[in-house]
Amino acid sequence: MAHHIKLILRDTFTAMIVRICGAGLVLVVSLLASRWLGPAEFGRYTSTIAIGVFVATMSPLGTDKVLVRILSTDSDDALICRSLAKTHACAFIVCAGLFVLTGLSCLISFSHDSGTLAEAFGMSTLVMLPLTVSLLRQWAAIPLIGTRKAIFPEQIIVPAVFSICLIAGHFTGTPATARFVLSIYALILSVVWVLSLKAEKLQSIYAGALTQMRTLRLKELIEFANAGLPFLAISLGTVWVQSFMSLTVAASCGFESAAVFALALPIATVPAMSLGIINLSFISRFAVDYKAGDLCSARHAGRIAASASFYPALAATLAILLLLPVIMKVVGPEYTRVGNILPPLLLGVMMDCMAGPTTPVMQTMNMQNFYARSLIICVSIQIGITWLAGMIADVEGVALGFAMSRVLWNATIATAIFRQRGLVMLPYWNLSVLFRNMFPGDRSIFDSLRSPNAQLNHFSLSAPRSVQDAP
Repeated sequence: MAHHIKLILRDTFTAMIVRICGAGLVLVVSLLASRWLGPAEFGRYTSTIAIGVFVATMSPLGTDKVLVRILSTDSDDALICRSLAKTHACAFIVCAGLFVLTGLSCLISFSHDSGTLAEAFGMSTLVMLPLTVSLLRQWAAIPLIGTRKAIFPEQIIVPAVFSICLIAGHFTGTPATARFVLSIYALILSVVWVLSLKAEKLQSIYAGALTQMRTLRLKELIEFANAGLPFLAISLGTVWVQSFMSLTVAASCGFESAAVFALALPIATVPAMSLGIINLSFISRFAVDYKAGDLCSARHAGRIAASASFYPALAATLAILLLLPVIMKVVGPEYTRVGNILPPLLLGVMMDCMAGPTTPVMQTMNMQNFYARSLIICVSIQIGITWLAGMIADVEGVALGFAMSRVLWNATIATAIFRQRGLVMLPYWNLSVLFRNMFPGDRSIFDSLRSPNAQLNHFSLSAPRSVQDAP
């Protein structure tokens, strides 16, 4: 297990470097777009992107997570290709239906510049399909070519090219509208998606999936979608917390407040980059350990993952708070309220990082049904808290509601994981444990983990030793 953890951590931290560079580029894009478009148009732009991301996450109906499990645990090429074909077929069917519905909103918004959410729903048709296929490619690529290579196109290439286009548009005096900027973004996503499929492993399974697509049956798709539905609420809850909040702010406070929130959120989520990468990198590890019935290995991997997410997040949070005066000068006078909402947003993000990779643990350890039920309740509470707080105290109230809801959510899920699977979703407070697993030498933590009793003594947990013993 030591070798596998070492490889995962190295892939995680190299992917984290890519993610950090990508986050920097995303911040540049946000700053350029906010300055070029102005608060109202930037609010429309961010609300539309939020809807597009929500649709891209919803359209596979959770089958993308089933696909990751198959890619992580099976080596049958025919099964992999057919599963990829079924995942895309489900996504295309849902997208087609949503495209028609949002197309009606598009006709309304194009004929009446109303500034309402109907306009954002209409404009989302521009980015809906490019975002969907890009997201599916990432999920398929992670088990095949590693996290770093899987996320590189969307994390680095897309924002870099988009930034160049925004700068060029600004200096050429092109009219700044949300629709125009969204059209550019959709075109870049589509081109990068096509080019990213040239990787040998991806090219072969996508070619096989295209062949399998012709033989799919509706009954088969329904069965596959039913297997993925328990994961759907998990995915939508994550998207709601990270992306769809901008739409909530737009609905309760207006597009200008949504622009302030959308500009602050990428800065506040910089500390969560480590968690995002770890969620992607460790999902295969948890799937393998659970299938093998090795909860002791999963237990240790969970705490290592929580440590690797929390400590970089803590350092990044402190750096952001120290640099807050500089950040305020960069965002400009139109967005002065960014400084008011950053501290509570950072607190909410830190709660997510402290709990570690709870999402992949629940996805791979047969807790998705409980997760889905809990998510529906907690997201409903979060919507109510943020909406009410936004009506009372504008975007500052939304930020406080966000922090409160994240504390509630992580406490609930971490407690449930410990009770049902015996995993402590907290970091190791001794940093040497993390470093020894990143750079194992002659003495390794795994030297003391050669027997189940030693493992249980080391972790100080009275937890089930196997899947069969777990409830």
